Amino acid sequence: MTKRGMFIGSLFVVYLFLLFKVILLKWNAIGLEALWYHFKTFLHHPYLIYERQANLTLFDEISRDLNELSLSRFSGTTLFTNLVGNTLAFIPFGVFIAMLSKLQRGLGIKIFVLSLLLSLFFEFSQFFLGIGIFDVDDLLLNTVGGMVGYIVWKVITIGVKVLQPATARGLKRTSHP
Repeated sequence: MTKRGMFIGSLFVVYLFLLFKVILLKWNAIGLEALWYHFKTFLHHPYLIYERQANLTLFDEISRDLNELSLSRFSGTTLFTNLVGNTLAFIPFGVFIAMLSKLQRGLGIKIFVLSLLLSLFFEFSQFFLGIGIFDVDDLLLNTVGGMVGYIVWKVITIGVKVLQPATARGLKRTSHP
């Protein structure tokens, strides 16, 4: 792996750590000990899962947030956290996967699937640990964020190629006498 690849890989690991910290540790409002305690409780009392909340209706939370915005009862943090935050949090994921991927064929599908799987991991973790709810809208917004990251990467990559001088792109310049 090149130095550039190692640097990008290191940044990706830091990003994943921060994502874990934000989503599961709630910026340290919950410690690792608390996560472990919740996990052991779940293992000893799996029936408690029936008391957990979940949103399994697509667009339910999204429409509720947009409705609050349209009724001017908006507090400010709800929209940012649910709609914007869930999308923005996964944009770097799409960019990092695109930058680290050796195969470009099917990269969009790969990023879609990986964004969905990572989001599923976080949603199931919150659900089983009892530190949040399972929300299909979060799955959608996180996956959209990953795809936005891929599109941003693609646009920048194409833009860089177009803006390079012809000789840098590998095209021969013909000399005119």
